Amino acid sequence: MEEVLLTQDQMEEKDVLLSIYDGDECFTVLADNHYQYKFETDDAGKSLLLDIRWGPNYPSEAPLISLDAFYNRHIAAADKAALTTAVAKEAENWLGAPMTFTLFQHVKDNLAELTANFQSPQAQQSAAAAAAAPSVASASSAKQQQAAGKQEQMTKSQKRRLYDRLDNKGELPRGWDWVDVIRHLSQTGSQQQ
Repeated sequence: MEEVLLTQDQMEEKDVLLSIYDGDECFTVLADNHYQYKFETDDAGKSLLLDIRWGPNYPSEAPLISLDAFYNRHIAAADKAALTTAVAKEAENWLGAPMTFTLFQHVKDNLAELTANFQSPQAQQSAAAAAAAPSVASASSAKQQQAAGKQEQMTKSQKRRLYDRLDNKGELPRGWDWVDVIRHLSQTGSQQQ
């Protein structure tokens, strides 16, 4: 934990937070001026970790509110921005007073409303896949047009058979494409003039 010079008001709020959240596994102290609270729901896609960091002029200025923790990787950027803005608006109402507990409590009390518009991780993935699909299709069609004049691509099984035929130098053995002369002549018959 990093040492930070705290004002008298900040030290008092820190002591109050430590006494309120004593034994609460969801509360984490990262530094004397940096706190996190994990809000868990039945829906894993709506659980989040709220990060609050006090600046040197806190509480006369709002703390830095963030959802950038790795725990929140499942939350879309737009959802993070909306939630951060909602908490920042609440912080504006409490300027000049200790507000960390109040902000954590506000999120806890309104978690269902604040996360109601969150997209599920599956919806985010399908939306991302749908957005990427046209670019992938256009890229593959461009490759097809570019390769139209070139040799056709081999399938996996064709590549595997070719690899199995290679010798220790990575070359095909001599005569790999020779036609069995006797079989060929027996199929075509001899053509005497």
